[in-house]
Amino acid sequence: MADDIRVTRGSGNVFADLGFENPEAELLQAQRLREERLDAALAQGMADSAAGRVTPLDEAFEAVMAAIGRKPAT
Repeated sequence: MADDIRVTRGSGNVFADLGFENPEAELLQAQRLREERLDAALAQGMADSAAGRVTPLDEAFEAVMAAIGRKPAT
């Protein structure tokens, strides 16, 4: 059964892994958005530990899926 499982290590840039035309720019934009949200959360008095959870993984996954024109499975 273990022989049926194939794992591919990602490059560290999900946009490159998904074949985006300009993956570096996409990653930079995503990083900037996360920083803006973190800064806004901290400015509103949110604790550092809670502010780090401003962009949950599910939200990021949905954003990537939307960017490639696919809906996540529900």
